[in-house]
Amino acid sequence: MDEITFDDMLFHYEAKLKEASEEIQSIKKQIKKINATFDSGWSGKAAAACREKLEYVAGELAKSDNEISEAL
Repeated sequence: MDEITFDDMLFHYEAKLKEASEEIQSIKKQIKKINATFDSGWSGKAAAACREKLEYVAGELAKSDNEISEAL
């Protein structure tokens, strides 16, 4: 069995962080598309509630993205 080195672990860790960052970017793009739906005329209580949740999610994604950047 091969020995697992610190460099191996670091490479794996960095790859997983980059993968997570790419997923966050993909989710941000989807949120932008949903926000475009609001701009095209969706309104009312449901739209306001959805927009509020999306703003919360976007904020959490930004925090996670910053943490990933710092870790990398």
